[in-house]
Amino acid sequence: MGRPAIVIKQKWEIYTMKKVMKMAVLLGIVLLQACYPAAKNCVVKEEPDKKSMDLWNFTGMNWSLWNRNTREQILSDSEMEKRADYLKGLGVNTVFINGLHFRLSFLDRNKRTLEQLKRVTAICHARGMKVIEHLDLTIPLYLGTSDMLKHPEWLQIDARYGSTVARWYCFNNPDFQKWSINYLKDLLRKTDVDGFSLDEVGYSISRIKEEIFCGCGYCRKKLKEDTRVLLSENSNSLFWNNYDDSAWRRYVKWRITSKRDYMIKVSDELRKIRPDIFFTGYNTNFANVYARDHGGCMWEDSKVPNMFTGIEIWVRLSTTASFPFIMADLKLRSAIADHWNRPSWIIVTPEDDETFIFTWAMTRMAKQRPWINKTLIPEGQMKKCLAAPPFMNDENCRILTDIGVLFSTQARDAYKDSSAHGFPVTGWLEFLIMNNIQADALMDDDLNPEILSKYRLLILPNSSALSEKQIAALISFIEKGGSVICSLETGGLNENGESRGSNLFLNHYGLKNIKMNKGGIKLFPSPWYDEKDFSVTLNDRFAVPEIDGKDFKVLAELESQGKRYPGIMIKKIGKGNLLYSGVELGNLYFMNEILKGGKIPVWHGEKYAPFLMKILTTAYDGRFLSAPVKVPDGLIYYIYKDSSNGSLIIQTLNTAGRKNLFQGDGPLKEKITYPANGGMVVDILYPGSARPSATVVQADGNGRTVECKRLDSEYIRLDVPGEILKTYSIIRIDKGE
Repeated sequence: MGRPAIVIKQKWEIYTMKKVMKMAVLLGIVLLQACYPAAKNCVVKEEPDKKSMDLWNFTGMNWSLWNRNTREQILSDSEMEKRADYLKGLGVNTVFINGLHFRLSFLDRNKRTLEQLKRVTAICHARGMKVIEHLDLTIPLYLGTSDMLKHPEWLQIDARYGSTVARWYCFNNPDFQKWSINYLKDLLRKTDVDGFSLDEVGYSISRIKEEIFCGCGYCRKKLKEDTRVLLSENSNSLFWNNYDDSAWRRYVKWRITSKRDYMIKVSDELRKIRPDIFFTGYNTNFANVYARDHGGCMWEDSKVPNMFTGIEIWVRLSTTASFPFIMADLKLRSAIADHWNRPSWIIVTPEDDETFIFTWAMTRMAKQRPWINKTLIPEGQMKKCLAAPPFMNDENCRILTDIGVLFSTQARDAYKDSSAHGFPVTGWLEFLIMNNIQADALMDDDLNPEILSKYRLLILPNSSALSEKQIAALISFIEKGGSVICSLETGGLNENGESRGSNLFLNHYGLKNIKMNKGGIKLFPSPWYDEKDFSVTLNDRFAVPEIDGKDFKVLAELESQGKRYPGIMIKKIGKGNLLYSGVELGNLYFMNEILKGGKIPVWHGEKYAPFLMKILTTAYDGRFLSAPVKVPDGLIYYIYKDSSNGSLIIQTLNTAGRKNLFQGDGPLKEKITYPANGGMVVDILYPGSARPSATVVQADGNGRTVECKRLDSEYIRLDVPGEILKTYSIIRIDKGE
């Protein structure tokens, strides 16, 4: 699939800035960093002649301490060479240079910073390693001597109240753009660095009174040129935060795309000097409000030329205990990487072998390339993982599945509460992962006939905002035998979040006049569901459609204020099914990150797993491409197929100990890795006549052959003994003779 062309408006006019408020607080800036002697000079070639970075085999690690270091810890050439040799010996091929991170606070040290980077880059290049400069150019006030006093006119301005923010420059300001791009161009020419990791390119986030950044003259001008939207001058206007107003939604979307536009401009200018320069795009959150309000969206960032997108994952016990959320989130990021057929990276911060191997498994199962946030790696599993040869060609491997779950940025941006779509998507992914149903996450641009032809079942959790072209693709998908699970307002809005007056998608199948409600409801799936007394109580949004015709079969009723309505219904359409739910099923399984004081919240998702499985199997109506026959509680596996040779790679993660933490509130425990209880038996689609061979390629039983027999001409059965299934194991299946 080709990259879409992105047209960037580059006409700028000098706009007279309003006088920026004086900020007395700046007068109290304290110099917390001392000056250090200048580093020695090191000459490198001005026009590098090197191969492009092999991102599919990227393994990164910090050169020195984290962002706040002074870059003076490793000074002499002998120390630098020793450090480079150590990293090379670990299997690291990319070095991240940290320190003096908030660069505008340390411009007085710029000459020494540049000289040190030149020396490190030359030493690493001599050993075949790439170098990424990790810095921040938009935050002028942090530690050290702030450059903000020189350019207060660059500061972001609250669009609603007119106040400035003392911590963030506006990247739409043409003078700041010119300065920042020239700074990077100069650094690139003089150091021969291979890439940049540019943090915090975004808009300031309101913490006090719902300020909206940025409303400087340049932002207002660009917004008008790009969208025809004029920001209100009235702080009390109903325009602000009003998602019923299409102008507000266009402004929200513009904040995201304007950040992308700036990064494209940076990329275009730097690629004139070095075409293979690359950027590690940084966005911690993707499916939630932060991604939108900060102006960062990994999907839009991925459209920047030479962009290598990624996130951070702070690997501590609280993080690994919330692994269902983490693994679902990584699925979303893998969806972007797979869409563009390129990898993504992830920061891992291991505290010990136990947390490292668990998180290493999560990231590698999602094909994420590691950036190790450490300076030293102790003996043990960390070092073994880094040194291990590759067991899977990520570029050629895709999950063996015909089930897709749509995450739609169009739907995310249609609501004030972006969790109206993001949470149920995450819940569905968590359910599928925890129950070993192989599935892909899909993006809006994947709703086209070519991509959809690969799937049998699509799950559209309140995918409200769909274009007419996307709806036509979905209707064609169903007509050709595909099935869909959808909910609430799916298809009720256009791609810009605007109501069409009628739901083009659901109306096509006889569901009309859908009325949205909110309040306490109860869902009764009996007698369709085997468990007679089972019911679901929710305090959530729900939808009540009018059913036109008798083709729908009601699977469950919902009750609200003493009245009962059709709650879940299914319609057979040729060889496929349309299953519609008036409640958001994904929310039943949703588990968020663990955020409060290292405590584990009570999680009730698993009690709904059999009910969701019945929903899934009813809509799918066939034999899954892979199915667990006997799998120990807590064992999760991903099955990849290598398109280059037809091999299957099964990665397993033992989560048994961490699952035990979900039982109630309480402090996190240490040493929570437990062995799997019994072996793993899985049936997998693998057409052929010969008996395939299965070998453990990474685990304690490395190189051991395990049983894999053919059931018929289509399916095989893999049987892995329990003693092999440690925290993380990998099994490879090849075609037999």
